[in-house]
Amino acid sequence: MGVPTGPRRRILCAVAAARDRPGAARPPPVAALPVAARASWHCPISMDVMREPVVCACGNTFERSFIAAWLTTNDTSPVTGEVFPHKMLVPNHSMRSDIQEWHDECKRAGGAPPSPTRAAQQRRRDPEDA
Repeated sequence: MGVPTGPRRRILCAVAAARDRPGAARPPPVAALPVAARASWHCPISMDVMREPVVCACGNTFERSFIAAWLTTNDTSPVTGEVFPHKMLVPNHSMRSDIQEWHDECKRAGGAPPSPTRAAQQRRRDPEDA
């Protein structure tokens, strides 16, 4: 299994540090902490967790506002480079539900999920964790 890296390591270190302080409140068990956002929930353009995921003609999912802006000046997929046969965007309800459940889980665990900007900045600092 190896030594944990990235966010998992930071969580384990924080839990250990809090446990070792005299008089400190007990941290929640590691199992109760929310899971990290899946890589597939990040828009390939913005690198943020999507709020309104849509599927394009190329079959990839993007954040609606970013792909809509892309499509105003491009006829090709930003991921594959293939020419789109059409520019229709279809809501990805399944992914949106999964992301919403993750947000709710984070809130129940005592904190808000990372803001999109903070999450993207963290991935840029720790690319091996993505």
